[in-house]
Amino acid sequence: MAERGITSLTPISPGTNISFAKCGYQLGGTLINNTRISGSIESMNRWHKAS
Repeated sequence: MAERGITSLTPISPGTNISFAKCGYQLGGTLINNTRISGSIESMNRWHKAS
């Protein structure tokens, strides 16, 4: 991701959140009930990394 210049993302699974935290990304906050996944509305965390 760093090679592509990606500095922010919204992972879905708890395991993905852990992985991004271990890779130096900072939690920017949670987007409450903002995404429809498999017919239901879910909240997502927003991660970012200083470039």
